[in-house]
Amino acid sequence: MRGCAVDRFSKPRINSCKWEFLLLVLLVGTVLGCESKKSSSASAGASTSQSNPAPQAAQPVLNAQPQGPELHVDPQRAMTYVKEIVAFGPRWPGSKGQEKVAGYLRNKFKGDHLEEDAFVADTPAGRLSMRNFIAKFDGTKDGIILLGSHIDTLYPLQENNYIGANDGGSSIGLLIAIADQLRGKKLEGYSIWLAFFDGEEAVEKWTDTDSDYGSRHLAAK
Repeated sequence: MRGCAVDRFSKPRINSCKWEFLLLVLLVGTVLGCESKKSSSASAGASTSQSNPAPQAAQPVLNAQPQGPELHVDPQRAMTYVKEIVAFGPRWPGSKGQEKVAGYLRNKFKGDHLEEDAFVADTPAGRLSMRNFIAKFDGTKDGIILLGSHIDTLYPLQENNYIGANDGGSSIGLLIAIADQLRGKKLEGYSIWLAFFDGEEAVEKWTDTDSDYGSRHLAAK
């Protein structure tokens, strides 16, 4: 659930965004070019095809809607969750704020299938204890859709009272609000896991190894 945050700890994310944007531009240009060629070909052959129009092929169905009941996330409740999380203060790995978040998640998901995945990560600041939380809601089909957030705030800003309202307080609040819509029902489709990762932010400087500790740990399992 993380976008392309722009800060001095996330330069690779910015580069990633640039590449994604360039690929999107190339894709759109290719599609428009194909459409232009189709239009030109159609115009050139219009005079010869008016007397004997060719049979039209069946058109594919576009924008098919997903099956199953819609989810109606309560935005006010989601915002309330964000405010409660931000009130815990900074939440870097091992901080008191993160201990409060752990208790908060245990309480919110006390009647659900909540798994805690504790691990120790090797970081530039040494070995740090971290903990992922995964709330699981079973579906009728084999397969899993995983929605992820992260519970930690920027480790290098410990002394700056960085409370991370948007990164990642907002995504934590959203996932909990989504859980309100999943709770107490059998999902018609894939199971849904809501993952609250620890150690997603860089401890020193954003690199492939100094970042995403929690999600890389879960993926490895």
